[in-house]
Amino acid sequence: MSSFSAPAVVSQQGIPIPKALVFDIGGTVFDWVTAVSEVLGPLIARKGLTLDSQTFAFDWRTGFLSLYEEVAAGRRPWMDAAQIVAKVLDDLHLRYSGLNLTSEEEGDLRRAWEEMPAW
Repeated sequence: MSSFSAPAVVSQQGIPIPKALVFDIGGTVFDWVTAVSEVLGPLIARKGLTLDSQTFAFDWRTGFLSLYEEVAAGRRPWMDAAQIVAKVLDDLHLRYSGLNLTSEEEGDLRRAWEEMPAW
């Protein structure tokens, strides 16, 4: 198998100029655990459950990354991030059946994912 590499672009000083700068911001810049826990914690207390909100947040994140990888690899039909978040939340209903989320509560959790605070 052959590979092709374009010639490097260099500055006048002979320093290679990067072609792209790539940043991973999911979980590095944004605090998704706190975002989800702040919405889920009061909900759990209101319903009298013993669920750990951080465990739920980690399960949601793990499910998101797993499904995202499947979509990116073409093993699942295309979904945007919001659809993946919603799909994984739906799947978590089966594992956390005691939550019995209303549509409004589901919306609050999805918004928490979308409106994560920075570290």
